[in-house]
Amino acid sequence: VNLIDGLDGLSAGVSTIASLSILVIALLRSEDPSIAILCAALAGGCIGLLPYNRNPARSFMGDTGATFLGFVLSIISIQGLFKFYTAISFAVPFLILGLPIFDTFLAVARRILGGRSPFSSDRGHLHHKLIDMGLNKKQAVATLYSVSAVLGIVAVLSSVTGSKISWALFFVGVVVIFG
Repeated sequence: VNLIDGLDGLSAGVSTIASLSILVIALLRSEDPSIAILCAALAGGCIGLLPYNRNPARSFMGDTGATFLGFVLSIISIQGLFKFYTAISFAVPFLILGLPIFDTFLAVARRILGGRSPFSSDRGHLHHKLIDMGLNKKQAVATLYSVSAVLGIVAVLSSVTGSKISWALFFVGVVVIFG
Protein backbone atom coordinates (compact mmCIF):
# COMPACT_ATOMS: atom_id res chain seq x y z
CA VAL A 1 0.00 0.00 0.00
CA ASN A 2 2.92 2.32 0.66
CA LEU A 3 4.15 2.00 -2.94
CA ILE A 4 0.81 3.11 -4.40
CA ASP A 5 0.80 6.19 -2.17
CA GLY A 6 2.13 8.39 -4.96
CA LEU A 7 -1.01 10.39 -5.73
CA ASP A 8 -3.32 12.26 -3.38
CA GLY A 9 -6.01 9.95 -2.03
CA LEU A 10 -4.89 6.83 -3.87
CA SER A 11 -3.81 4.59 -1.02
CA ALA A 12 -6.62 5.74 1.28
CA GLY A 13 -9.22 5.08 -1.43
CA VAL A 14 -7.82 1.71 -2.46
CA SER A 15 -7.61 0.71 1.21
CA THR A 16 -11.22 1.81 1.70
CA ILE A 17 -12.36 -0.33 -1.22
CA ALA A 18 -10.32 -3.30 0.01
CA SER A 19 -11.57 -3.04 3.59
CA LEU A 20 -15.18 -2.70 2.43
CA SER A 21 -14.76 -5.78 0.24
CA ILE A 22 -13.36 -7.76 3.16
CA LEU A 23 -16.17 -6.39 5.36
CA VAL A 24 -18.84 -7.71 3.00
CA ILE A 25 -17.17 -11.14 2.86
CA ALA A 26 -16.78 -11.20 6.64
CA LEU A 27 -20.46 -10.37 7.11
CA LEU A 28 -21.52 -13.05 4.62
CA ARG A 29 -19.14 -15.88 5.50
CA SER A 30 -17.67 -15.47 8.97
CA GLU A 31 -18.96 -16.34 12.39
CA ASP A 32 -16.33 -14.06 13.95
CA PRO A 33 -17.64 -10.48 14.17
CA SER A 34 -14.22 -9.05 15.13
CA ILE A 35 -13.04 -9.14 11.49
CA ALA A 36 -16.12 -7.21 10.37
CA ILE A 37 -15.69 -4.65 13.16
CA LEU A 38 -12.02 -4.13 12.31
CA CYS A 39 -12.82 -3.74 8.60
CA ALA A 40 -15.57 -1.24 9.36
CA ALA A 41 -13.23 0.77 11.61
CA LEU A 42 -10.49 0.76 8.99
CA ALA A 43 -12.89 1.80 6.22
CA GLY A 44 -14.31 4.53 8.47
CA GLY A 45 -10.86 5.90 9.23
CA CYS A 46 -9.94 5.96 5.55
CA ILE A 47 -13.25 7.55 4.57
CA GLY A 48 -12.71 10.20 7.25
CA LEU A 49 -9.28 11.01 5.79
CA LEU A 50 -10.33 11.08 2.12
CA PRO A 51 -11.92 14.56 2.03
CA TYR A 52 -8.64 16.01 3.27
CA ASN A 53 -6.36 13.67 1.31
CA ARG A 54 -7.82 13.88 -2.19
CA ASN A 55 -6.31 16.20 -4.78
CA PRO A 56 -5.28 18.84 -3.78
CA ALA A 57 -4.43 17.23 -0.45
CA ARG A 58 -4.36 19.20 2.78
CA SER A 59 -3.50 16.21 4.97
CA PHE A 60 -1.14 13.30 4.32
CA MET A 61 -0.88 9.89 5.94
CA GLY A 62 2.81 9.48 5.05
CA ASP A 63 4.81 6.28 4.94
CA THR A 64 3.75 5.26 8.43
CA GLY A 65 0.04 5.52 7.64
CA ALA A 66 0.30 3.73 4.31
CA THR A 67 2.44 0.97 5.81
CA PHE A 68 -0.05 0.63 8.67
CA LEU A 69 -2.93 0.28 6.19
CA GLY A 70 -1.07 -2.43 4.29
CA PHE A 71 -0.23 -4.26 7.51
CA VAL A 72 -3.79 -4.21 8.83
CA LEU A 73 -5.27 -5.23 5.47
CA SER A 74 -2.86 -8.15 5.17
CA ILE A 75 -3.56 -9.36 8.72
CA ILE A 76 -7.32 -9.03 8.21
CA SER A 77 -7.03 -10.98 4.96
CA ILE A 78 -5.13 -13.79 6.64
CA GLN A 79 -7.32 -13.92 9.73
CA GLY A 80 -10.64 -13.37 8.04
CA LEU A 81 -10.42 -14.84 4.57
CA PHE A 82 -8.09 -17.83 4.79
CA LYS A 83 -10.40 -19.61 7.20
CA PHE A 84 -12.27 -21.16 4.29
CA TYR A 85 -10.52 -24.26 2.97
CA THR A 86 -11.21 -23.93 -0.72
CA ALA A 87 -9.00 -22.94 -3.62
CA ILE A 88 -10.93 -19.73 -4.19
CA SER A 89 -10.44 -18.60 -0.59
CA PHE A 90 -6.74 -18.46 -1.37
CA ALA A 91 -7.38 -16.22 -4.39
CA VAL A 92 -9.85 -13.83 -2.73
CA PRO A 93 -7.30 -11.82 -0.69
CA PHE A 94 -5.07 -11.57 -3.76
CA LEU A 95 -8.00 -10.21 -5.76
CA ILE A 96 -8.96 -7.70 -3.09
CA LEU A 97 -5.38 -6.48 -2.70
CA GLY A 98 -4.57 -7.07 -6.36
CA LEU A 99 -3.68 -3.48 -7.21
CA PRO A 100 -1.07 -2.94 -4.45
CA ILE A 101 0.31 -6.47 -4.90
CA PHE A 102 0.62 -6.07 -8.68
CA ASP A 103 2.23 -2.64 -8.44
CA THR A 104 4.70 -3.84 -5.79
CA PHE A 105 5.62 -6.93 -7.80
CA LEU A 106 6.20 -4.84 -10.93
CA ALA A 107 8.26 -2.26 -9.03
CA VAL A 108 10.54 -4.82 -7.41
CA ALA A 109 10.98 -6.80 -10.64
CA ARG A 110 11.63 -3.64 -12.68
CA ARG A 111 14.25 -2.38 -10.24
CA ILE A 112 16.06 -5.71 -9.84
CA LEU A 113 16.10 -6.36 -13.59
CA GLY A 114 17.43 -2.83 -14.07
CA GLY A 115 20.33 -3.55 -11.72
CA ARG A 116 19.03 -1.23 -8.99
CA SER A 117 18.04 -1.81 -5.42
CA PRO A 118 14.39 -2.87 -5.05
CA PHE A 119 14.11 -0.09 -2.45
CA SER A 120 15.13 2.70 -4.83
CA SER A 121 12.47 5.07 -6.12
CA ASP A 122 11.38 5.54 -9.70
CA ARG A 123 8.51 6.79 -11.86
CA GLY A 124 7.41 3.38 -13.10
CA HIS A 125 4.40 2.80 -10.86
CA LEU A 126 0.95 2.26 -12.35
CA HIS A 127 -0.22 5.74 -11.35
CA HIS A 128 2.82 7.30 -13.02
CA LYS A 129 2.16 5.30 -16.19
CA LEU A 130 -1.43 6.58 -16.29
CA ILE A 131 -0.25 10.18 -15.92
CA ASP A 132 2.37 9.61 -18.63
CA MET A 133 -0.47 8.36 -20.89
CA GLY A 134 -2.14 11.76 -20.57
CA LEU A 135 -4.53 11.36 -17.64
CA ASN A 136 -4.53 14.05 -14.99
CA LYS A 137 -4.06 13.09 -11.33
CA LYS A 138 -7.77 12.89 -10.55
CA GLN A 139 -8.43 10.71 -13.60
CA ALA A 140 -5.53 8.41 -12.73
CA VAL A 141 -6.84 8.00 -9.18
CA ALA A 142 -10.39 7.36 -10.45
CA THR A 143 -9.07 4.75 -12.89
CA LEU A 144 -7.19 2.91 -10.15
CA TYR A 145 -10.21 3.16 -7.84
CA SER A 146 -12.24 1.51 -10.61
CA VAL A 147 -9.70 -1.28 -11.01
CA SER A 148 -9.68 -1.86 -7.26
CA ALA A 149 -13.49 -1.83 -7.12
CA VAL A 150 -13.79 -4.36 -9.97
CA LEU A 151 -11.31 -6.64 -8.22
CA GLY A 152 -13.20 -6.22 -4.93
CA ILE A 153 -16.55 -7.01 -6.52
CA VAL A 154 -15.13 -10.06 -8.27
CA ALA A 155 -13.64 -11.20 -4.94
CA VAL A 156 -16.95 -10.78 -3.10
CA LEU A 157 -18.89 -12.59 -5.82
CA SER A 158 -16.24 -15.32 -5.92
CA SER A 159 -16.52 -15.93 -2.21
CA VAL A 160 -20.30 -16.29 -2.45
CA THR A 161 -20.64 -18.39 -5.62
CA GLY A 162 -19.24 -21.79 -6.58
CA SER A 163 -15.62 -22.24 -7.60
CA LYS A 164 -16.28 -22.69 -11.36
CA ILE A 165 -18.27 -19.46 -11.44
CA SER A 166 -15.57 -17.81 -9.29
CA TRP A 167 -12.83 -18.56 -11.78
CA ALA A 168 -15.04 -17.30 -14.61
CA LEU A 169 -15.64 -14.09 -12.65
CA PHE A 170 -11.92 -13.77 -12.04
CA PHE A 171 -11.16 -13.99 -15.76
CA VAL A 172 -13.96 -11.56 -16.60
CA GLY A 173 -12.46 -9.13 -14.08
CA VAL A 174 -9.02 -9.52 -15.65
CA VAL A 175 -10.45 -8.89 -19.11
CA VAL A 176 -12.37 -5.82 -17.91
CA ILE A 177 -9.26 -4.38 -16.27
CA PHE A 178 -6.72 -5.14 -18.98
CA GLY A 179 -9.03 -5.24 -22.00
